Amino acid sequence: MGEEKTCPFKAFFEAHAPALLPHRGKIGGMLVGALLGLAVLLFGFWQTLFVLFCCFVGLLVGIRIDHGIRLRDVEDFFDETFPYRWRNRQRRFK
Repeated sequence: MGEEKTCPFKAFFEAHAPALLPHRGKIGGMLVGALLGLAVLLFGFWQTLFVLFCCFVGLLVGIRIDHGIRLRDVEDFFDETFPYRWRNRQRRFK
């Protein structure tokens, strides 16, 4: 009863983590690639590309908000990022 059970995965990870640590980028890239491949197979190329684009835009907005930038300043960020698309647009909020 006094014995503490250990998870076999935890023991495996503790034993092999130092050897896998230099390859963490390769392992992470492989997992991301596998998930993207699975998404393309399940949903199709264009739907997956659209979801990735939305995730990227959300990431950019989230990073700006995390750094304490007001949401209205995000509009200026998009003006800087996509200057040709927004060049001829009228300013509504200024």
